Amino acid sequence: EDVYHCPQCEYTSKVKVNMQHHIRTHTGEKPFKCSECDYSASQKVHLDTHMTRHTGERSYMCEECGHRTAFRCNLVRHLRTHSGEKPYKCELCSYRAIRRTHLTNHMRTHTGEKPFMCEECGHMTTDKTSLIRHKRNHASDKYHM
Repeated sequence: EDVYHCPQCEYTSKVKVNMQHHIRTHTGEKPFKCSECDYSASQKVHLDTHMTRHTGERSYMCEECGHRTAFRCNLVRHLRTHSGEKPYKCELCSYRAIRRTHLTNHMRTHTGEKPFMCEECGHMTTDKTSLIRHKRNHASDKYHM
């Protein structure tokens, strides 16, 4: 059985087309172009996913509440709001999260890391949402002056 070896790294594959897709990660080639905007992709499946942004297609629906989404992974995540499932667990305390990004943000409460900084005043936050909320205060202050 043939095994394909990437000439630039340790990646191997038994499937030739997978190797062709992988090699594009090194070359940066993105032959699949969006007809609506300047987006391009290395694989057709990525372009197909992108196109739902233009078409508004939302083929995945929650049977419980009717919420619709374009992506299966988003439906799976949405279903957790009904089931209460929180698969991402903090190993330092009892915190659990629906999304991995929520756990990542939570972990910063333990590490003290604050990677998001306001360019206007230097205020640091643990997550992007908090920074956006903080920046609104600057905009509000300017409006009321």
